[in-house]
Amino acid sequence: MPASVPPPVEPADSAPPPPREQAQAEPSASPAAPQSEPLRTRATEPARKDPGLIEIHPDLPKVNPNLVFGATMALWSPPRFTPQELLDGVNEILEGTGAKAIFDPKMGSAGQAQKFSLLKRRLKGPPSAMLRVNGLFTLVGGGDKPAFIGKALEDRVNPALWSEGVKRLSASRGHVMVADAHGGDLNDPDLKYDRAVAVTVAAAAVSMLTDPLGIIWHPAGNATPPDVIPDFIQSLADGLAPLPLWLRWHLVPPVAGHYPGAVSRGLEALLGMELEMAPNDCTLERTVGHLFELAARHVRTGKAPGDGQQVGTRDKSWYVCRHHPRSTVLDVPVFRLTPVSDYTGG
Repeated sequence: MPASVPPPVEPADSAPPPPREQAQAEPSASPAAPQSEPLRTRATEPARKDPGLIEIHPDLPKVNPNLVFGATMALWSPPRFTPQELLDGVNEILEGTGAKAIFDPKMGSAGQAQKFSLLKRRLKGPPSAMLRVNGLFTLVGGGDKPAFIGKALEDRVNPALWSEGVKRLSASRGHVMVADAHGGDLNDPDLKYDRAVAVTVAAAAVSMLTDPLGIIWHPAGNATPPDVIPDFIQSLADGLAPLPLWLRWHLVPPVAGHYPGAVSRGLEALLGMELEMAPNDCTLERTVGHLFELAARHVRTGKAPGDGQQVGTRDKSWYVCRHHPRSTVLDVPVFRLTPVSDYTGG
C-alpha cells in the first residue's frame, strides 16, 4: 500500500468544507518508492465502449462492476456467517455515527431460510442478504469459489504497491461480494459518496466475520491487503474518504524536460471524471501526493474543478485544470492539471 503523505490543507482562499466532514482534510497516499502501473498507451488501450462483464469465476454469474459501487473480499476459505451476524457487525462499525443498518423489509434477512448442518450445527452455504445501510440498499452475497483469477486478477493488482498481491489472492477459496443496489439521482455527489461509504462499511463488517486475503474495490479495479481495512474504517469515522481503497493511479509518461505525471482510476465513479496530473517539474512521488491531495479535496466537497480553474496544493504548487474527453493513457474523461508555470513560462 502507498505510504501516507501529510494531510492536505486548503489554500487560504478556499471555501470551508461542508458539514459532512469535520476533520481538517483527507490523508493522501503516495508510494515510498515511486513506481506505477504498467504503462498503457493509446496504441495498446482498447477503444472505449460498453465496459463489459467481469468474470469472477467460470462457475459464477458475470457482473459489471462499473455500474455499481462494489467490493469483493477474497477469502482463504468459503464464507459461513449469518445475515444477523453481518447486520450486527455493520451496526458495530456505525456505532456513534448516527447511521444505522437494517434488513431490507421487502426481502427479509436473507431472501431464504438459512441451511444448517445438523451434525456440526454450521451453515451449509454462503451468506446472502440485502441490507439498508443508512437507508441505502446494499447487497451482500458469498460464494464457495476463488475470487478473481487469471488476467482478471492480475489486472487488479499493482505489484509496485503490493508485490505479493497476485500470489496471495490466487490462494483464495471463497469470496464475498458487496454491491450498492440503491437507485436515485446518479449525478448527486452526496449520494455517490454515501453509496461508496455503505459498501465500504459492509465490506469491513465482512472482514470481521471471515479470513480475508484482500479486498478489491471495483470502480478503481484496486486490490488492497486486508491489514489496512481498519485504517479505512478509522478514516470514515473521522469523516474522511478512504482514498487508498477507492483510488489507484497510473503513470503518465514524461515529456522532454519534465518528470512523469499520474492519473487516477476510481474518481470517475464519484465525480464523473478522473484526475490527471500532467508531466511537470515535481518528482513522481510528489506528483502522486498532489494527485491524492486534490482528489481528497474534491471528493470531500463533492465538486469537480471547473474548466480553466486554477487549483493549489498545500505546498503552494498551482495547476490549471482543463477538461478532456480522454486521458493520455486511459480511455476515461479527465480533469487534466498542468502547472501554471507551463503557461507563464516561469
